[in-house]
Amino acid sequence: DTQLNAMIQLAEQLPNYFLILEDGIGPNLACRILAEIGDIKRFNNTKQLISYAGIDPHISQSGDVDGLHLSISKKGNKRLRCLLYLAVSCNLRHKNENDPIQQFYKKKKQQSVPLKPKAARVACTNKLLRIIYSMCNNGCFYLN
Repeated sequence: DTQLNAMIQLAEQLPNYFLILEDGIGPNLACRILAEIGDIKRFNNTKQLISYAGIDPHISQSGDVDGLHLSISKKGNKRLRCLLYLAVSCNLRHKNENDPIQQFYKKKKQQSVPLKPKAARVACTNKLLRIIYSMCNNGCFYLN
């Protein structure tokens, strides 16, 4: 508990800490996510960060089957992937209709071929990571 408080105090000194505090992401998750990402400037684009987290699609092509939407690669940072999934799960429990993650989840569940709940949450982790990347790079809050 004291180590976590020390981590939060250190994270509060980072410029990106207050940017990612939102519904579902509290002080605990925010400091841990920033610790796992490290310096976000080392990633040239969102695809590199998504690949680092291991939530990029695992491509398995054979004949007419493209296999782009089967599963995630899981070749990246397992702790970051788990923290992002936890953040999305907490966010969805808040049931805030104006939240972009909530709207994206609803969209994935209502498309012509709806995703299963877990697959929709994984898609939301991808969306959340893209939002975090753009907020940290631009230094501004996310606005709908």
